[in-house]
Amino acid sequence: MTLNGKRIVITRAAHQSADFAALLIAEGALPLAYPAIQIVPPADIRPLDIALAVTQAGGFDWIVFTSVNAVQAIAARISRIPAETRIAVIGATTAKAVKTHLGLTPEVMPEDGHLLDALSLGDDDRVLLPQSEIAPLALEQGLRERGIDVTAVSAYTVITGSGGVDLPAQKRVDAITFTSGSTVEHFLKRYLNEGGSFPDLERVPLACFGRSARTALKAAGLSPAISAETNALTALVTALKDYFHAE
Repeated sequence: MTLNGKRIVITRAAHQSADFAALLIAEGALPLAYPAIQIVPPADIRPLDIALAVTQAGGFDWIVFTSVNAVQAIAARISRIPAETRIAVIGATTAKAVKTHLGLTPEVMPEDGHLLDALSLGDDDRVLLPQSEIAPLALEQGLRERGIDVTAVSAYTVITGSGGVDLPAQKRVDAITFTSGSTVEHFLKRYLNEGGSFPDLERVPLACFGRSARTALKAAGLSPAISAETNALTALVTALKDYFHAE
């Protein structure tokens, strides 16, 4: 059961698409890169650098990462994280990024949507939450409601991507994949601006993992035909295989 010959669109940022493309190629698929997003530093980088200086001095008990982008943004601007600093992440893909880019092993790794329930925090714990400039407030608010001292700081911002294939001109696409709400939102902006249409999208199976991607698709009036059970690229590949095998 492979993806032999299937043309699968990757909407991840260009610098994050190689791993996914390799997994698809290994299954016989043809990846089509169509970067929906680009990751850039926040307009004001000073609050992040101040928070990272505090981190290096041992000022935080926990760092909570909710995305690979946050991990990479921190790794690019910090020389070391004290060994006693505890790490929590959402999903296996983010956990892998923490190990790869920071050399650390997350202590808490629930799947999407269950981080607050999984964290066991003391009253005096100090938490650093690096995230996107447009990140939802639910996690930060949830921590504050529990009386936790949390520092939420913008580590990166997301803009619409460019490059890759001319997707609206493609005569055949077997699936379009999304791995975050921002990939959905910026994909639609780019795709529609480049001449694509909703009727065209409705004829293509949409695949995703994660609550944010599913929520963004629903808000746009779209629904995924393929949904991975966990926030991992391998799980998304498995979901694609299951879908096409069942046809």
